[in-house]
Amino acid sequence: MNPTTKKETTNQTRFFELLSEFRPLQQFWAREKLECDPDAVEMYLSVASQGEATALKCLVSIWSGTSQDGYLAVSVSDLACLSDAWRDALVGWIQDPFWP
Repeated sequence: MNPTTKKETTNQTRFFELLSEFRPLQQFWAREKLECDPDAVEMYLSVASQGEATALKCLVSIWSGTSQDGYLAVSVSDLACLSDAWRDALVGWIQDPFWP
């Protein structure tokens, strides 16, 4: 095993399965290192569409464990701007939350 490669937990694997629904946003995670690039996220948020920004903030919140008790800090109007597929993916997480 490469020294920079870490072993995934079950919930980390679940997160990457969730992330697979958000293909344009996968670039912010290095799965082999089990890391998110917060600097790249911040830069991207300044140019992202409302839907991309909402989804990315939700994913970062899940990844970092800042969403507790199944609640994401987003408004209904934020969720309304998501595609059906992205909204469904996040609703699936809300119904069965986990924290990597």
